[in-house]
Amino acid sequence: MIHPDENTNSAPPLAGPSRTSLRELLAPDIWAMFGAVLATLAVQWGVFLTGRWGGVSFGESTIAMLAVTSLWMAFVPGCFAAGGVNNFSGLLRGGIVADTAAVSLLVLWAIGRAGDAQGGISLLGALKVYCVCASVALAGIAVVCLARRPVARSALAVGTGCVFVAALASPLWIGAWVGGGGGSTLVTWAVRINPFYAVSDAVVGEMKFIWHGEGLMYDWSRIGEYAIPSPVGWYETCLLYLGLAACLAVPAVVRHYRSVRKGREPINQLTS
Repeated sequence: MIHPDENTNSAPPLAGPSRTSLRELLAPDIWAMFGAVLATLAVQWGVFLTGRWGGVSFGESTIAMLAVTSLWMAFVPGCFAAGGVNNFSGLLRGGIVADTAAVSLLVLWAIGRAGDAQGGISLLGALKVYCVCASVALAGIAVVCLARRPVARSALAVGTGCVFVAALASPLWIGAWVGGGGGSTLVTWAVRINPFYAVSDAVVGEMKFIWHGEGLMYDWSRIGEYAIPSPVGWYETCLLYLGLAACLAVPAVVRHYRSVRKGREPINQLTS
């Protein structure tokens, strides 16, 4: 005899949407992120401490650290992002590079304030530099996330890094593009796309450092012979790279949500 509350044809209860724990989400990237943190700290503080041990002033060692940080942000975040298993993984691996640089800048600010060092970076200056670093890193990561295959991601990472490094080196090649005093607009854009120009503008108030006004700049390049670079705010460079990152991120986001609607991938992952 079958009791009324027994239903042999009843279907099992539907399972709710699967939820991924934070540990499971970060598990594939923990060691890569740890390596990115160690490498960034080693490069930044290696340059700074080498300068200090060599008798260089605190302010000049800080400028050297900012310079190598700009170079590091131009090339490295995209390379770490290329090893991610999906777009979110790439964002974690590449984004931790900029975040680590920000922590170093905050430590540098604290050291300078505690020791009353001359030419140190201010807290506001450190935050501005972080904005520049984060915008450049996000642009590089966004380019890498356009590709699906690991080989294509690696190729895009290297290619994008080379382009960004070329932007950093704009004073060295801009002389071949301008002449006769008619290249002021081109020079202004060469300054605008250069992350280190933006970094130097972010700290100009407290460090009195103007990159395109340094004598070394005129020894290395001809940028001042034909046209004097116009002042460009650090935020202009940030907006430029953030705009590039946003435009490049749109195809990846659209592709992801199309796949979600077709049921090909879980909604809680930004897969490539």
